This record gives sequence, structure tokens and C-alpha cells, in this order.
Amino acid sequence: MTSSVAAAAQQAFGDCVDYAVFTASLDVLAASYNAQPAELQALVRILDDRETAIKNGMTINQQRYEVQRFHPPLAYGRTMGCASEQSVGAALCRVEPGINGQPCFAVITYRYSAEC
Repeated sequence: MTSSVAAAAQQAFGDCVDYAVFTASLDVLAASYNAQPAELQALVRILDDRETAIKNGMTINQQRYEVQRFHPPLAYGRTMGCASEQSVGAALCRVEPGINGQPCFAVITYRYSAEC
């Protein structure tokens, strides 16, 4: 991990449950969990096709999140199976060009505020 990117991510994503910042070639720049290559590869492809994203959802840290909104370069959704105020949200963003000219991605998960 790049220490300056990791420090900036830790500060920026302090309220998140989990986060990962990575390149299209799956180099992890910062993460709060052990981001697995297979999960990251699937996340890189999520923004390629709306139907596939909605059908397959996103897997982040071994948890499935349903994709509810697909607006490249963004996709977001949440866990299902519980009351909406108890679900966990997830968001994926692609930035182009990123580090070294290749696309970079940030994925976060977050809990909804108790005030919702």
C-alpha cells in the first residue's frame, strides 16, 4: 500500500465500515480490510454493464450488496434482508485517469445514521 494514499484514505473514510482504494490492475493502494483479488476484479467490472451489476450485485469483504443505483462512474446499494435502517450501504466510484494514468477505484461500506 502507498503510505500517503493509505493515510489520506484513513482520514477521508474514517466513518466507513470498510473501504478499499485500488487500481484497475488490482494494486491495493489503501484498505481497511484484506481486499481479495477476486472481489476487486468483480468490482472493476461492475461499472461495465448495468444489467449485470443489478443482477450480480457487489461483494465487499465477503458481504453481498444489492446494486440499487447504476450511474457510471458510480454504483451504490445496500445489504438486504433486514429493516432498511439496519442495512449497510455500499458505494463504488471509478476515477479516470487515476494513478499512473490507469483507472482507480474506491469502494466503501457505511452504516445508516441512527437518525434515519
